[in-house]
Amino acid sequence: EEGAVGDNQLTTGDIQRTSMYWVEAARGQDANLLARAERLKHAPAVGLPSGLAVLSSSHSYAIAAQLLGGLRTAPTPQGRLRAVLRAWDAVLGVVALCTDSLSADDFLPAMASVLPRAALRRLASDVCSVTNFSWREDFEDMWLFHFVASAGLMAQLSTSAGYHPSGPMAQ
Repeated sequence: EEGAVGDNQLTTGDIQRTSMYWVEAARGQDANLLARAERLKHAPAVGLPSGLAVLSSSHSYAIAAQLLGGLRTAPTPQGRLRAVLRAWDAVLGVVALCTDSLSADDFLPAMASVLPRAALRRLASDVCSVTNFSWREDFEDMWLFHFVASAGLMAQLSTSAGYHPSGPMAQ
């Protein structure tokens, strides 16, 4: 039959429906993360281990939040990756001043506490863009993975429960 499509072929309609599904799913995730960030925005110590919360102020991570604004303005996934890496540099600098031994128990919650103040409207979409479409060195891949983990941690924080690490570095 002319015009018939085999079992293993997608039609233009199939591709459009699939694309629209993923666009809508990303919009929903973006909206959920932004709503969570808005609730956490005015509680800067939420998520920080107690040692970091005591040694750092609400302004300590302001540069990192500002640098994450590059996710909004960068026109390419590569530019968004650079914004994430610069923000990590700022977070790690503050954490290094507050602790003798740098560990994920400190820097992941620190980045998670920065994300609400960055107020990123398209956090999930931008993370997907960087993850799927940027070229990365191995060390950059590691920090991107940590950024994804921090976004996941932020999504689990609440102003009442906060975050209490249970690892060996817990205080």
